Amino acid sequence: MIYEQTHIIQKPCLHNLKKVTVLLIAVLRILLIAAICLLIGAAWWYTLPVSEIIKIYILIFGGLFGLGVIVADFTRNRWRSRIALSVAFVLTTLWWMIIAPSNDRIWKDELSRTVHGDVNGNIVTLYDIRDFTWHGSDKEYDQKWATQAYDLESLESIDLFLSSWSSPLIAHTLVSFGFDDGRHVVFSVSIRKERDEEYSPVAGFFKQYELALLAGQERDMIYLRTHIRKEDVSLYRVHMNAEQRRALFLSYVQRGNALRDNPEFYNTITENCTTVPYQMIKTFVPGLPADYRVLFSGLLPSYIYDLGGFGHDLSLEELQSRAHISASAQGYAPESGIDFSEFIRQPVKDFPDDQK
Repeated sequence: MIYEQTHIIQKPCLHNLKKVTVLLIAVLRILLIAAICLLIGAAWWYTLPVSEIIKIYILIFGGLFGLGVIVADFTRNRWRSRIALSVAFVLTTLWWMIIAPSNDRIWKDELSRTVHGDVNGNIVTLYDIRDFTWHGSDKEYDQKWATQAYDLESLESIDLFLSSWSSPLIAHTLVSFGFDDGRHVVFSVSIRKERDEEYSPVAGFFKQYELALLAGQERDMIYLRTHIRKEDVSLYRVHMNAEQRRALFLSYVQRGNALRDNPEFYNTITENCTTVPYQMIKTFVPGLPADYRVLFSGLLPSYIYDLGGFGHDLSLEELQSRAHISASAQGYAPESGIDFSEFIRQPVKDFPDDQK
């Protein structure tokens, strides 16, 4: 009698479990189809060389196609709809694979040249170093590109600049090399925007931008961010020995030369202003750990701090407080004749400097 009652109770439970399972599978099928359609649609939107109005029509058709696949997936025609979706996905993938990066486009002026160099022993000659003079906005500037030679024997410091403008989790990373004659050259891995393009982090997943490696004077590349764009800029002295400083500098030169001959696409996650230098450093710092803070570049100081990369015993909070230079940099006036690189380092000049 007890067994019969238990058996009767179990039947509705099993029936309800089956209903829930069927429902979950149906939801997963819908989500999978929707995800595939969204990927196809995004690839079309960001890479088709047609006008925006044509793209809108194509996406409307694609949306109707995706809706039809979802509806048909719950009928006897499900296999036909799945085959149609698979064909669309395969064709889009094949087309995606043949999209190639290029160095021959009509670029924004500030991205029209990328750095490259020659190495002759300890002497490195860099070409196309940006040295713009900015006036009032990032649309007003005087163009200037320079060639300079640097002696690696006189390379004495590495500084990390982080520049953020919206979320504190995300910052643009720039690496500056200082020499004993007072010169600095700053490298920036960036998207290479065409003249009519603006940045979109979503577009950065879909071969929208080429990857650019720039080198420039701090009075150009840092001044642009502190004075013109009014971004929140921080400056950190990074602890590296002479061999590591040399290796990183040469890594930038090699990557610049490689991009000049073989362009690559920028990627929001895998090929950006932080992950590219990180990959460079991994080549001569064995065991450099992977960490989510490399992706969330605004958190990079805590990552470097945990690795002992700042070379002193200040607390992280004190270090970050001292590192902010935007407010003090506002006191710099180009007509003063004062060296910009020296001026912006005044707030952090009392940091212990163990770079030898």
